[in-house]
Amino acid sequence: MRSDKLSVLRRFQFQEDANELVEKLNREGIYAEVINNSPSFDITFTQANPTLEQFEVKVYHKNFAKAKEIQQGMAREEITEIAAEHYLHEFSDDELIDLLKAEEEWNEYDVIAARLILAKRNIPIPEEEIELAKAEALQQQRQQARISKPTLITGYVLAPLGMFFSVIAFIPFLLGCYFIMAKKTLSSGEKIRVYDDFSRKHGMAFVGLCV
Repeated sequence: MRSDKLSVLRRFQFQEDANELVEKLNREGIYAEVINNSPSFDITFTQANPTLEQFEVKVYHKNFAKAKEIQQGMAREEITEIAAEHYLHEFSDDELIDLLKAEEEWNEYDVIAARLILAKRNIPIPEEEIELAKAEALQQQRQQARISKPTLITGYVLAPLGMFFSVIAFIPFLLGCYFIMAKKTLSSGEKIRVYDDFSRKHGMAFVGLCV
């Protein structure tokens, strides 16, 4: 399926907002589509509150950076002035800069608001420092998880018991499938495996013992 090859650009709570972004991207020559709900075994770093957002806008990874620029441009067009009661006014200069360093954890409106507030305060924005922080964060995201020793022992203990109790076999079987298939989407839009080769190897062993 085409949607399996796409990366999540943004999640929305309302479909109308997702459709608006997709229409803008399509007009700019970038293929995008709206998917209702997240695919199985896909952990994403692109939004801070995925449980509140049901509609995903997806694009091809090769277009991710350009699509993100267009998305941010749409936000800049909507924000020309920050309301006096906006909560980011309570942030210190350092806190606003920290927000920019971790902008993937915030929505684009807050990121733009932070920049506008800093500009209004005549505070220079350390772009190189921000880009370095983003690169370090992306490198941390690339780190793969390893199956824990207790889970490893549990899987190998329960898998053989499935020969006698079929219901028990479902536990190591599902664990194995998860370790093999689980993926996460990085802030760059790239998809990688959640678990390392060691974990996926044992995941395949769990599945093999259960079938």
